[in-house]
Amino acid sequence: TDDMNNLLALVAKLESQLMEDSADTIDTWRELGPQLSQAIGTEKVAPLGGHIDAYDFPEAYNLLNTILKEHTELKSDFTTYKPA
Repeated sequence: TDDMNNLLALVAKLESQLMEDSADTIDTWRELGPQLSQAIGTEKVAPLGGHIDAYDFPEAYNLLNTILKEHTELKSDFTTYKPA
């Protein structure tokens, strides 16, 4: 669905921004946070948001990767992704 594609795109964007220690991470998180909470539950997402809000991007990146290992449906290979 479009919602899932948007969620996957935002997760990939957040992952990239966290790796780059980008200030844009905060804006992406504001959009992604509520969607991700709805998709996998607030209890898993809240700690990630806490790290991002504290600008602890390395720890947020580690936590995001843990979440992606548990929720493989959130990981997408955008090198082959083509919008419909």
